[in-house]
Amino acid sequence: MDNSNSESFWNSPGALKYPNVLVIGGKEYWEPGEGQRALIGEQIKMKGWIKEGNKLDLGAGPSTKWIYGTDEAANKVWAVDFSTELLLQSGVPQERRIVADLRTWKFHDEWKGKFVLATAVLLFRYLNEKQRMTLMFQTKKALAKHGRMVITDYEELRPEEFSRDLGEVESFDAKKTEVIFNKLGYTEIESGKWDLELMQGGDYAPLSLNWVTAVNS
Repeated sequence: MDNSNSESFWNSPGALKYPNVLVIGGKEYWEPGEGQRALIGEQIKMKGWIKEGNKLDLGAGPSTKWIYGTDEAANKVWAVDFSTELLLQSGVPQERRIVADLRTWKFHDEWKGKFVLATAVLLFRYLNEKQRMTLMFQTKKALAKHGRMVITDYEELRPEEFSRDLGEVESFDAKKTEVIFNKLGYTEIESGKWDLELMQGGDYAPLSLNWVTAVNS
């Protein structure tokens, strides 16, 4: 997401099968996809982090309905992503879909204290450290008192050329993310790893994702 090629890709036909398949240079690459997002959503629900109230999904794309569920996405979630095409698949109504570049976009003033939960799922790899801190700062202002932010991502980037085509810029580091949360005045900071198994083509594929969460007190 750090160059025009990647931005063009995410708004191209090559990305339309995402999160299940990416098409780069005419070749299809399997992605963990909908099943992975559903597993992440199950973990978030099991943690008790989804409360009654408005939610914000950052870097949403087509993942929102799988993470939150179709009813929640349709009624209580605001989704932000720079790809119009991917937002169309989010399950969020048009009036709550925001097309914006989260590296530079300023949140709406009327969002102050609006959300009980904000999620950034597989987003931080596309942001550098300064952009991550700015986003976390803006999110804190948008969270209600005791509102929570949840960030989850892989620790490693993809192979170099593939990673560059997709716009990945920096691997996710849970400990650094905890430090940023602390600097910004969040509390109840926790981190961990989800070691999951995804059924794909009759076989189980391991999925390990790191997560960090904190609360706006």
